[in-house]
Amino acid sequence: MMSFMATAFTHPPGADPALVVTDAMIAIDHELTHVPTKTALELIAFCQRRLAAAEARILADRYENGASDRTVEDLVRSDGKTSKAEAKKRASRAKATNANPDIANRMSNGTMSTEQADIIATAAAETNGAAACDTTLIEDIAATSPEQGRKKARKFVNDRLNADDVQNRHDKQERQRGWYRHRLSNGNAAITFHGSDEKIDAIERNVTAGADTEYQNDGGRDLPRHNHPRTNDQRGFDAAHKLITGGNDVSDTTAGHASDNGQTTPGTQEASDAAASTSARAAKSAPAQPARPARKTVRDVVHVNVTLDQLTGNDRSAI
Repeated sequence: MMSFMATAFTHPPGADPALVVTDAMIAIDHELTHVPTKTALELIAFCQRRLAAAEARILADRYENGASDRTVEDLVRSDGKTSKAEAKKRASRAKATNANPDIANRMSNGTMSTEQADIIATAAAETNGAAACDTTLIEDIAATSPEQGRKKARKFVNDRLNADDVQNRHDKQERQRGWYRHRLSNGNAAITFHGSDEKIDAIERNVTAGADTEYQNDGGRDLPRHNHPRTNDQRGFDAAHKLITGGNDVSDTTAGHASDNGQTTPGTQEASDAAASTSARAAKSAPAQPARPARKTVRDVVHVNVTLDQLTGNDRSAI
């Protein structure tokens, strides 16, 4: 990862700062087209972190001067192009920065991503700002992936809640539980479930167990990962699909086509039955396929050499 030195920057006396910033951004946009792609992406990430840190500091000053969450969120949304959820997230990041300026400093120097800063901000909102000032938590989240960071933050929050707080949060999550269908930026359809931590954890465990089964069906460790027919994400989706539909859902490619009045098109069912019968006959006549692909690589083996005395425990020396 390329490192970028922070340098002092001053604009000419009397120059409009807004125009200086605008000219600088135009220059950055132009210069990025003249560097290798990998370097350009690193520079863009660097700029994004610096800008996010600058925004957090500016909005933190508003909090310092007594502004409310609503006021700061409205400032973020003043361009008319920012969602309420995004404004809330950025305001929360600024509030955490107001409690601990080191959060913005870490974003600026690249030791913490904006996503990691948001994890701390969310935990701070649930602990009256304590998470934003906990050096150990900040170090732990900065040193790990966002996925692991969320788990650490949740443990931090749970450890500081009393029994009534835990129950109240659980009851609130249960009241607000639900699901909705939406479309991702890549065009895929998606369904999101939300509810209590306990139930979401249970769903995650079941999907993970199902994905592990799918992994074994794809060859498991006996087959090099790059030869597996599916990715981890695809196996997870397939496992969730089986759990929800009970494995009885009919694929779009085999289901009958519905007419405008919702009835199955005449002849579709017969054609489907005939195709199923043909497939069954073909399956009976085809040679049996192995349950798993044949192993194509030699599995690593570790040899541990011990004496009989060491094995029985009479000799305590290191093995």
